[in-house]
Amino acid sequence: MNIQKDGTYVLTSSYGSFNGTWEFSSDKTKFITNFVILGQTITSEETILRLTNKELILEEIKDGDKTRTEFEKL
Repeated sequence: MNIQKDGTYVLTSSYGSFNGTWEFSSDKTKFITNFVILGQTITSEETILRLTNKELILEEIKDGDKTRTEFEKL
């Protein structure tokens, strides 16, 4: 995931590459992303567990399943 200061990002995964926008929640505890796929806007809201200049750790609980995602600056 390449996150830009202007509120945009590019996510590259095994499913392809996605462009979207991001923002923090008003209380800065959530990382909110939006992207469009097949004409539908997908919004994801994940809890920020750790945010530094070099790493971002997020957690999402969906349908009782907990997913933790970790990003490191290269």
